[in-house]
Amino acid sequence: MVDWWALGVLCFEMIVGMTPFYNKNRNEMLNKIKASRVTFPDPKKFGIPMSLSCQDFINKCLEKKKQKRIGWNNDVDEILAHPWFEGVERGDIMEKNILPPFMPTLKSDTDTSNFECREKLAETHIPLEKIKEIEHMKGEFQGFEAGFNILKHKGHK
Repeated sequence: MVDWWALGVLCFEMIVGMTPFYNKNRNEMLNKIKASRVTFPDPKKFGIPMSLSCQDFINKCLEKKKQKRIGWNNDVDEILAHPWFEGVERGDIMEKNILPPFMPTLKSDTDTSNFECREKLAETHIPLEKIKEIEHMKGEFQGFEAGFNILKHKGHK
C-alpha cells in the first residue's frame, strides 16, 4: 500500500513540481501528511492544469486509511481500472512498449538541469522572485498529463 501512496505523491509532484503536503516546517508537514486532504493548485493562478480524473486518482492513492486506498483489493488491476488509465494496456506496460511523453535533453551523464523545486507554491505568500521563476519554468512539464493521455491510444509504442 505504500507503493500506491508513493505513486500518488509521484504523480502530484511530476505535474505540480512539489510534494502534495509540503511545508517548510517538518512537523507541520508530517501533520499535513497524517491529517490533511490534498490541495490542488489553482490552474489559472499557477498555470498547472490537472484533469478531474487525475485529481481523483491522486486523491484515491493518498487516502489515509490503507484499506480504502485504491489498489487495496485488486492491486494493479484496480489501479489500471481507474479512468485516468483508460486506454492503457497492461501488456504494453509489462513489455515496456509505452514511450514517455517527455524525453529530457541531457548535457552530460550528471546533468540535473531538468529538475526544479517549487516548494514556495505551498506557502501562503509567494515571494516575487519565486513567482517569476515559476512563470519562466512552468512550461517544462506542461503537457505531461496530456502526453500521458496521448500514449494511451493504441499505435503509440
